[in-house]
Amino acid sequence: MAGQYLILVFVFFLAFAAIKDAMSFTIPNWLNASIALTFPLAAAFLGMGWMEFGLHLAVGAGALVIGM
Repeated sequence: MAGQYLILVFVFFLAFAAIKDAMSFTIPNWLNASIALTFPLAAAFLGMGWMEFGLHLAVGAGALVIGM
């Protein structure tokens, strides 16, 4: 149950970041940190394996590099 709650919080942070970015073209650092910290917690509670977690990190790093 805690994992599902954390996923819900993670999705809320993502939606809030999208709305904030669309309105002001900025995303606060506290929101980025919240997203970065919520996903690993949710992944741990949901029992995500190391391989799947690593793939998620690789895709995130790739998106960061492309976005720069």
